[in-house]
Amino acid sequence: MACNIDQFLDQNTPINEPLRGKYMKSFGYHSLMHRMPDVFTAMTDLLKAEQFNLANKEEINDVVDKLELLLSEILNNKPLRKIDSTSTLSLMWNQLLEKKFNSDSIVTWFETEWLFTENYLYIRIKEICEKTKTLNNYDPFKELKFKAFDESETTMIAIAKFLILQFSKKELDNINLKTLFIQMLKDLFVGK
Repeated sequence: MACNIDQFLDQNTPINEPLRGKYMKSFGYHSLMHRMPDVFTAMTDLLKAEQFNLANKEEINDVVDKLELLLSEILNNKPLRKIDSTSTLSLMWNQLLEKKFNSDSIVTWFETEWLFTENYLYIRIKEICEKTKTLNNYDPFKELKFKAFDESETTMIAIAKFLILQFSKKELDNINLKTLFIQMLKDLFVGK
């Protein structure tokens, strides 16, 4: 399962362009090509480990098969499609997709803005689970979210203590507050 390498550009995302998977030196490419397969592997491993009973074993296997097909769509840069669901969220997504189909000439996983496709991925996963009897409210990321929270709890506490200390300083005027805010954004989002 891999895309035709000729459809990608061996460069960073151009300035003032949104992240897209087609730029091989961008986070969008890394996320779609490398991070997503890891996420799918973790999800399917959790699903297989959580086979609650024999009644839903077949459903779990069906969901795993559909997730593998979805991953194949991503890695082979297939066109995005409307969501096959009548939920309010799906209907909103279908409106967004319709606008995108009408405005963009190519609407595929790697050509479309990475943030859009990242979020689209999650509604597609929800669509797969909704079509089952036993997994229709299943959150395949629940364990991963709890693990991420547990692993970051110490850091969150340290940041909270740092902020409490900073906010208690009398010399924290608007200029210093703005500097602190910018520094916190850098620390939280870029790790610098």
